[in-house]
Amino acid sequence: AVVEASSKLGRVWLTTIPFQPTLRLTDFEVAAALQLRTLTGEREAHCTRCGEANFFAHPEVCLQRKFRRVARHKGAKHIMGQALASTPGTRVRLEPLGHQTSTRNDIQLINKYLDSVADNKVRHRPTSNLPFHPIVLSLGGMMNGSTTKVFASWKRVMTRGTYNLMLKRLSLCLLQARVRSFEL
Repeated sequence: AVVEASSKLGRVWLTTIPFQPTLRLTDFEVAAALQLRTLTGEREAHCTRCGEANFFAHPEVCLQRKFRRVARHKGAKHIMGQALASTPGTRVRLEPLGHQTSTRNDIQLINKYLDSVADNKVRHRPTSNLPFHPIVLSLGGMMNGSTTKVFASWKRVMTRGTYNLMLKRLSLCLLQARVRSFEL
């Protein structure tokens, strides 16, 4: 959790100036984010939904709370798609069908083992001549090695403002999805 909080996506929300609605956090989101960042967790010793011990990050794995993976996935997918689409000469299709298969390339947001997850996505991908780079982010904003390289290549082709805005929006998207199931 400490390493995630120190990652670029894990900390950029702290310095984001909310000059547009997509960059704003509610008071609750700020309070919950600061509790997560300081590793204090929720105030109750036991989860009010399932009765289990309320350990750090329990809201993210509690089976009695809404599962937020799809919301994080869709938010991140649209943010990256918009940023890439603003690059001259680039056309973006979100979740296109795979080459000669019914599978879709997409973005997976997970909590740990980033490199092994990326390797697994590549290994289980149907054979294709199309380029494929798995984008793997943890809940706290950590990137695996190949994702870091992809982001570095995007930084070279996007304008500085577009790239920085994408990072800010991704950081806020991950944070907002993470604190939705948090209880102060």
